[in-house]
Amino acid sequence: MTPTLKGTGSDSTAASAYTLASAAYTTGRLVLVFVGNAKAAPVDVPSSVTGLGGTFTLATSRDFDTDANPSRVSSVWRASNVDGTGSLTVNFPANQTSFVGIAVEIEGVDTATNNGVVQTTTAFSDTAALEGTVGPLATFGASINRPFGSMLQNSSGGDQVWTAAPAWTEISEVTVATPDL
Repeated sequence: MTPTLKGTGSDSTAASAYTLASAAYTTGRLVLVFVGNAKAAPVDVPSSVTGLGGTFTLATSRDFDTDANPSRVSSVWRASNVDGTGSLTVNFPANQTSFVGIAVEIEGVDTATNNGVVQTTTAFSDTAALEGTVGPLATFGASINRPFGSMLQNSSGGDQVWTAAPAWTEISEVTVATPDL
């Protein structure tokens, strides 16, 4: 399994659609789009991810800071039929006040079922002690199965320095200036 960062985007301009940087994609590979967005409550899960012929499906989403203003949500979208060079667009049902997004293409994934995503889990922590708060995953069904994760941090309480655990590799960090996610 070989992940490659394909496109990132961040914006603190109110909009209902945001575009990730242009990149070349290869059909048949798993594409994951990690999204973080904020606006006054209630916050919106993206309505779709579009571009390059891909049929994206929401894999998971999680509201957090729902008592704050702005409220925030993180989501992960998946597809395996993205092909060509261009941009992916994340669409919302209403204007958001801030957005971050990362697209990762993963080679070597069996995409025949659920675009290669077997299981998902989400967690939330309102402290810097995030370690150990990730929901449990079931035992992997095959020795070639691998975990892949993302984290969205609200930095308005002070930036935290996060370091990947020894068996993990950080692929990208994307930030947005104001308002914080």
